[in-house]
Amino acid sequence: MAKWFIERIKLPLKYRWSIARGSSDTRENLIITFRDGDFSGKGEVAFLTGAGITIEEIEKEFESFCSLVPPAINGLEEMMEILESGELDIHSNLRFGIESAYVHFVSQILGGSVSHVLGIDKVTKVKTCFSLPILPSEEYQAFIEKHNLARFHSLKIKVKGDESLEGLISILKTFSGQLWLDANESFKTADEVRLFCDKLDMSRIDIIEQPLPTKLYEEQKKLKLMSLDCDLIADESLGNGAIYEEIAELYDGVNIKLMKAGGYFSALRQIRQAKRFHLKVMLGCMLETSLGISSALNIADGVDYIDLDSFLFLETDPFSLVFEEFGVIQGNVNQ
Repeated sequence: MAKWFIERIKLPLKYRWSIARGSSDTRENLIITFRDGDFSGKGEVAFLTGAGITIEEIEKEFESFCSLVPPAINGLEEMMEILESGELDIHSNLRFGIESAYVHFVSQILGGSVSHVLGIDKVTKVKTCFSLPILPSEEYQAFIEKHNLARFHSLKIKVKGDESLEGLISILKTFSGQLWLDANESFKTADEVRLFCDKLDMSRIDIIEQPLPTKLYEEQKKLKLMSLDCDLIADESLGNGAIYEEIAELYDGVNIKLMKAGGYFSALRQIRQAKRFHLKVMLGCMLETSLGISSALNIADGVDYIDLDSFLFLETDPFSLVFEEFGVIQGNVNQ
């Protein structure tokens, strides 16, 4: 008999993860399982650091989902009809956990890969950047050396105006690769971003992610026209919805995350829309295990920027579906 399950998993981290929204030494995610007979599939639900819906609220939403879903589901088409029906009101990260669990279940029954079920090309390995926690500027060099981060082609750093300059300069001296700057809407004007960039060696900067708040449409449009010699990537401005031509007027690319998109098919739709408007695609993650990361790897074909490093922050990964060597993540994408 078909049945859905939900469980919490605690994830101790190798070091304190600090960003502008908060800090943590451990995380707690949810694992969704769909089982029918001898076959089962799992999906992960991860959360924003220090913001967004709580794990308790997601558990209540899952209870509501289970009360509405029929005892037997006749295939992926019916599953998608259930998820897209107006009766369900669940957050995108739970929606992804449910959808991916069922997709993984179907792939197990068929004895094939997830990419086969999704109808896309299979990807087994990609180069990823590595994201640094916020640290005092004088601690970056030791952190990079301790964790042997020279093996990565790029490091991603949270920035907040001129207060981040000293740390960035320290990183540039220690690390020979490229930097990706994640501003999280911390700048107030296009000119402020321009002045900040003038103080850096922009040949070492590949991207600036979400420099301005979403509501500052005219300032972002002005910034796009400034040609900063790096790609401007939308994150908060994207959300979980469709990608329209207006995004291409403001940015060079978009950061797509499965937890925000709400599912494989929603994320694939966003990727195809982005490509239609000649936008570059970054494939990102929240703080996820290798279950969530392997899920993202399933849709990584043709993606321009890969930010799928969070399983490397964990003391122990409970799934070991993906591993990293010399800055390349790879693994078995059959689940």
